[in-house]
Amino acid sequence: MDSSETIANLGTPMGVDLDAMMRELNAFHTATPEHAGEIPAIRACSCNLIIIVSDRNEAETLPPVLADVAEWHPCRSLVAFRQPALTTGQTPMQAWIRVQCRPQPGAGPQVCSEVITLAVSPEAAGGLPNTLLSFLMPDLPVFLYWRSAKDTEWELVRDLARAAGMLIVDLQTSLGHVGEVRSMLPLQEHLPQGVALRDLSWQRLTPWRDLIAQFFDSRPARSLLQELDIVEIRASESPGESIPYPALLLAGWLISSLGWSEISAGREGTTWISRRRNASGEVQLRLPVADSGPAGVGVLAVSLTTRSGASFSVVFDPESECMTASAASAEETLIHEVPLPAKGEAEMLIAELSLPGEDTVFRGASSAAAALEKSFH
Repeated sequence: MDSSETIANLGTPMGVDLDAMMRELNAFHTATPEHAGEIPAIRACSCNLIIIVSDRNEAETLPPVLADVAEWHPCRSLVAFRQPALTTGQTPMQAWIRVQCRPQPGAGPQVCSEVITLAVSPEAAGGLPNTLLSFLMPDLPVFLYWRSAKDTEWELVRDLARAAGMLIVDLQTSLGHVGEVRSMLPLQEHLPQGVALRDLSWQRLTPWRDLIAQFFDSRPARSLLQELDIVEIRASESPGESIPYPALLLAGWLISSLGWSEISAGREGTTWISRRRNASGEVQLRLPVADSGPAGVGVLAVSLTTRSGASFSVVFDPESECMTASAASAEETLIHEVPLPAKGEAEMLIAELSLPGEDTVFRGASSAAAALEKSFH
């Protein structure tokens, strides 16, 4: 994706005055080229994207991401964060307006999208939802991206979610301690009705789910699902000694998809073990707490063995960025390797905005993951 961009700053930080800000935006979009040969700019907007971030530093990392997103989904982006208490002469709510334009192939006009950033002090935080909603482009879909999903912002996010059709999070990178893992896992249960939840962590698990599912594509292989004896999911380190969130989510997918009921849950040494029951017997689901390996990578390895001796595994090598899938039985062993290049934030957001509506498979996996984590405590 071309990362080149032209950014026009429409002003220094200002106190939030909705009418004045709209006049600035309209003046830009109705402007004509001042010089002969200058490429005209047109505004394009197919949706609204609200992004809640933790602070100004995080907000300043977003323009390149939003420029890439707008290339596929032209949108009005609204970025908001809380700032420290007011200093002398500072307004309770400040705003920055930025227009990002991408040159089109040939001599076509530049297509531009706005980014409006709002910083709100504690004294004015209560008015932030209404201010953000005032800036929305009418009659267009609204998406809410809770970029650093911290439970301290839950009330704000819940208020904004009522106006949005979708809430996007990235719990793999957001969860910083054990308490957050436990409070954020049941997120879907507390959303307003009709709001779809999406998690970028689920996208990262797609190659894992695809490779695991491919082991059991054929009818004879599908029968081995009922013979599964031990399933182990190993992921990179997580906060404290909690179960890494990607491992929980992948385990939740297996539990919800295969209908495993719970027998018991506990811990042996550094491994969390959930005993489950399927139609033909017991399955031991093992989730070791990694004591080494690269942090933040996510799932590193999955292995599945059956009572009849068949075994399946998928292993990720962070250095080569490749996944190796192996299937072994008494007759033969099959191995194949596939690349797993890391997806960038913009690429994942583009994918989520392209697929509106609820993902029922993710919903089932997320609910099962929350129940699994709770069963250990």
